[in-house]
Amino acid sequence: VGFNASYFSTLFKKESGQNFLEYVSEVRMNKAKDLLKETNDTIANICSQVGYNDTKHFTQSFKKHTGLKPNEYRKLFS
Repeated sequence: VGFNASYFSTLFKKESGQNFLEYVSEVRMNKAKDLLKETNDTIANICSQVGYNDTKHFTQSFKKHTGLKPNEYRKLFS
């Protein structure tokens, strides 16, 4: 968008109430939740689809966001 990263982050937080990385993480987790509920894709495949390269890091982030591991979330909501 032509702004430096710091300025963009400040504007983004002012408008949305969260920083850009928090927003991106939320979007990724929401997509992961949808995929876990609606597909039979493996956790590793979903991890890759939502932009994570490391399944362990994805699982930790998912648990932090939802309180559940991805496989637990799938069992409860699919």
